[in-house]
Amino acid sequence: MMQLTVLIAEDDPEMRHVLRRVAEENGSVRVVGEAADGNEALELFLTLRPNTVFVDVGLSGKDGVALARDIYTLDPQVRLVFITAYDQYRAEAFDVYATDYLVKPFKIDRLRQTLERLGSTLPVKPSNQPSYELSQQALPSEFSRLFRDGSKAVVIDLKDIAFITREGRRTVVYHKKGQLQTNESLKTLSEEFDGYPFMRTHKGFIVNVTMVREVIPAGRWTYELILEHTTQRPLLAKGRYQKLKQIIDGKRT
Repeated sequence: MMQLTVLIAEDDPEMRHVLRRVAEENGSVRVVGEAADGNEALELFLTLRPNTVFVDVGLSGKDGVALARDIYTLDPQVRLVFITAYDQYRAEAFDVYATDYLVKPFKIDRLRQTLERLGSTLPVKPSNQPSYELSQQALPSEFSRLFRDGSKAVVIDLKDIAFITREGRRTVVYHKKGQLQTNESLKTLSEEFDGYPFMRTHKGFIVNVTMVREVIPAGRWTYELILEHTTQRPLLAKGRYQKLKQIIDGKRT
């Protein structure tokens, strides 16, 4: 199992100390950095690339919600946990697919539960057993597309694409033989790939549903998808679970 790497973005030094102390109780958690304001936190994220960020909503320089949006744009798979004394930011937090939302003062056991849940959702060796019976209808072999990858152009059969996501400033296409980067936006590709077997499972992901093998809870509002041909785990928003299930069950809408 991968290690949980944590960046703490919190302006209160005492709270940073508490978060670090509790996090480091767990041997599978490593705190890689701390920041007292939003701008510093973004710089550290770009340098350290943690897989989890604890975000105080009331940060100076760049507030926590704005920071979370920037981090999410750079890495849609990062786990975001909001910490705040105010409950009114909950809707904005989950608009950027926060994994959890802790309202101060919170119990230490509540924080431990969050860390344990985060750790349990980290990638492990994927199972070869499907969770659902998938439709095996294949796309015609002549369905292919040309993607520009830097100075070259690459032709990929659409049925070989596992998923598409945004990483930093580039769109990345994961396929059977590897991956490629393109300057095309996720929005443009989402409009083009609007229909079976592709689905916009999450704001940051387009997934070939015929490759889905497991759906695993990853926090209160998201799931992770285990796919064929890749160890990467694209996300599924909770509100889109039923649509995915309908497609997988053959009830395409």
